[in-house]
Amino acid sequence: QTHLKDPDMFWDNLSQNPESSHQVMLLITDRGTPAGYHRTNAYSAHALKFAYVKIHDINDNGSKTLTAAEATRLWGEDPNFGIKKNLIKDMGSSHTVYIQTMTSEEAENFFYNILDVTKVWP
Repeated sequence: QTHLKDPDMFWDNLSQNPESSHQVMLLITDRGTPAGYHRTNAYSAHALKFAYVKIHDINDNGSKTLTAAEATRLWGEDPNFGIKKNLIKDMGSSHTVYIQTMTSEEAENFFYNILDVTKVWP
């Protein structure tokens, strides 16, 4: 049969695409389990060549994550716990967006490939 679950396929894919290891390291740690969207920071992975821009969306209330056990318990009990706990209580969600830019000349002379999504611009 095809399309059966095979845990080896995940790791095979990762080993064949090492550029994904940065994201996988975030996903398999407690940092990869946000305590709701209202407590999540967001970052662009790719830089766009038209202006070499990286975007950072930082949660003004701070980033907070859950352990795997907490995530299993909370999301199993109530997948919308973050909305009920914060947004409905009028605590809201506030984010600050930052951008980083580079000229073509800066990008060409940078000490690593700025389009490498496994790197964080200084």
